Amino acid sequence: MKPQFVLPFEKPIVDLEDQLAKLEAQPSPTPVTLDLIRTRRVEIAKMKREVFENLDAWQTVQVSRHQ
Repeated sequence: MKPQFVLPFEKPIVDLEDQLAKLEAQPSPTPVTLDLIRTRRVEIAKMKREVFENLDAWQTVQVSRHQ
């Protein structure tokens, strides 16, 4: 489910998640597609880790108030 509101620093994560959703929605994924799905999942995990480990104080407040 796509979030209704995306904070600016979350945009790259949401973009990757959209790409992943499109890949996963394919009816008959090929081995190449399955490899891309695995790659996207790793990229998303890495991006989340990088973004959320480096939030400043205001960004932390924004995340805590995020709905």
